[in-house]
Amino acid sequence: MNIEIYSDVVCPWCYIGKRRFDKALASFPGAADVTVTWRPFQLDPEASSEPVPHLQAYAAKVGDPASFDAAVSELQDAAAGEELDLRLDLAQRVNTFDAHRLLNLALAEGSSERQHSVLDALMRGYFTEGRNLADHGELATLGEQAGLNGTDVSAYLSSDAGAEEVRAQLGEGRALGLDSVPTYVFERRWAVSGAQSPETMGQVLMQIEAAMLGGGGGGGGCCGGGGGGCACSA
Repeated sequence: MNIEIYSDVVCPWCYIGKRRFDKALASFPGAADVTVTWRPFQLDPEASSEPVPHLQAYAAKVGDPASFDAAVSELQDAAAGEELDLRLDLAQRVNTFDAHRLLNLALAEGSSERQHSVLDALMRGYFTEGRNLADHGELATLGEQAGLNGTDVSAYLSSDAGAEEVRAQLGEGRALGLDSVPTYVFERRWAVSGAQSPETMGQVLMQIEAAMLGGGGGGGGCCGGGGGGCACSA
């Protein structure tokens, strides 16, 4: 089973959704036959490489103070439920294009497992450590922590390598009509959106496996509900 997961490294629901998906996959009997590839999505393609406090950017997007407080409280509760240290007070919102280039490099030079490890490092760096994910030095350090060669990462990021591939993949996401993340695309036929619970995602995995074995199931469509998501912002 091939699963492509569209996400952004500065999306808190993607961070929560990743932890929930990992739990579901760990309990799935057919996990050995599953290949997971992380695909790029940018919540704010026009974001600067100069850091802006995450909470400041989020408050400007939400507008209403009461809605902002409720949304942050929901995020913190969901993260705590997954034992994630969500330090939104430290997080610095930046443009994520180069972070997505790094994830592409991890996949090209290693494997889907290496890409998974690099994504873990990037999200932990952003949400727990307050790292600047537009800074090439920070990206090289995080990539090295996940098993990449820091010198090679620095050389890669200082060039235009991987830029066209990331732009093409971002275009594929737009062509699919994605406007929120995380979105999980199974075999390019079925899609599920939102940071679904491990139980719900486990049921989805079983249903997709059954559809594949039986040759059934229609194409397309998204099912959301529960878990929240990050709406695209300009």
